[in-house]
This record gives sequence, structure tokens and C-alpha cells, in this order.
Amino acid sequence: MKMFEQVRVLDSRKGNDYIVTAEINQVAYDDRKGPYYFVQKAESGKGRKIKKADFKKGKFYHYSEVMVLS
Repeated sequence: MKMFEQVRVLDSRKGNDYIVTAEINQVAYDDRKGPYYFVQKAESGKGRKIKKADFKKGKFYHYSEVMVLS
């Protein structure tokens, strides 16, 4: 998965964009093997303006919980 790609996650809401901004191999609170993607929420249409990860505006998701929009 590419960085800054628009995705959908389990708790997506209508009217928001969700952008992948970071990738790691594991997290402390989940035993599943990675990768994990940091998905950041942005208002609709403003996802393209994101240039770096802001860890206050998103959370980590297992790769099986992230769907790429085509």
C-alpha cells in the first residue's frame, strides 16, 4: 500500500477522507502479525493536503481492516 493513499476502514464515516500516513510491523496492543497502517482522518476533499503523519488525528489499523479505494 502506498503512503498518502485514500482508504476505507471499519469505522469510516460519510463525509470524511481516510489517508494512510505511516506503516509499522507491530503494535503493543495487538498480537497479530503486521503490517499496521496509521490511518488519518481528514474532512472530505482535504485528504490531498496531508503531507505528514499527525498522530493525534488517527490510529493504527491491521492491514486486514484497511480497504484501498480504486
